[in-house]
Amino acid sequence: MVLQKDPWKGKGESIHMDIMKNNTINKDNLIIQTTLIDMYGKVADVQKAEEIFSKISKRNVISFGAMMKCYNANGLPEKTIELYEEMIKVKMQPSSVTYTLVFAACGDCVRLGKYIG
Repeated sequence: MVLQKDPWKGKGESIHMDIMKNNTINKDNLIIQTTLIDMYGKVADVQKAEEIFSKISKRNVISFGAMMKCYNANGLPEKTIELYEEMIKVKMQPSSVTYTLVFAACGDCVRLGKYIG
């Protein structure tokens, strides 16, 4: 079976490039960055989501949650737990959504036989 490229990924990438070219849009807009992370997570481009997340200068609980959701959706629950630990380190208050994502990640780690340390 040959995997076909997701047509929505191309459309999302095209819109992302339009944003980057548009000089009237603040490219550091947290809402746009978080939405891009969510979009790339949905089309299984974890690397692009991570690139955007790493460039966010003032992360909040929502941007962390978007990246955690991306990891969970793409079979990387241990990375969700790592992000949760980073949130705690920087003294960011987790939300109920954060806990839901972390619990799901813990369950996936157990199911996949991955060590949580």
